[in-house]
Amino acid sequence: MVHNMGRFWSAHEIRSMLMILINNNFGPLLFVAGAHQNEHAFVRAAEELSLLGYNRVSRQCRSKFKLLRQQFNSALLNFGPNPAPQNQSPFWAELKILWQQANRPHPGHAFPVDVAPGVDTMHLGVRRQELQEIIAVIQDLAQRGGYWNLHPSQAKF
Repeated sequence: MVHNMGRFWSAHEIRSMLMILINNNFGPLLFVAGAHQNEHAFVRAAEELSLLGYNRVSRQCRSKFKLLRQQFNSALLNFGPNPAPQNQSPFWAELKILWQQANRPHPGHAFPVDVAPGVDTMHLGVRRQELQEIIAVIQDLAQRGGYWNLHPSQAKF
């Protein structure tokens, strides 16, 4: 039986898609690579979902995953990598596996130090203290109206 191709995704269908992505080790493509580099992951997900009786196309899989990843990244930024259950995004466990497959990249590759103190920043190649110093400079610049309003002698770099 082929399920409706409509907009609604059941929890079982979403979990099935995520397990397909996990089993094919697509985490690095989905959390690090650009959209054009990960298309085959969603083609594969759609193909395998059809074997399970779900009629989805790669575009729908990409769209659903993108929403789930945004929710995951938001929870990760706000609560760190091990939030309490009430702070976890939907399908947290499956998304965390994909994120771990990708070597735990930080969402957006730029992260406010004070928002998620439990997140390891060493993969960015910058120590926590350096990030705090950079943030202090940026905050100072913002208070002065931006970099273009500073005389070179006032720059703290």
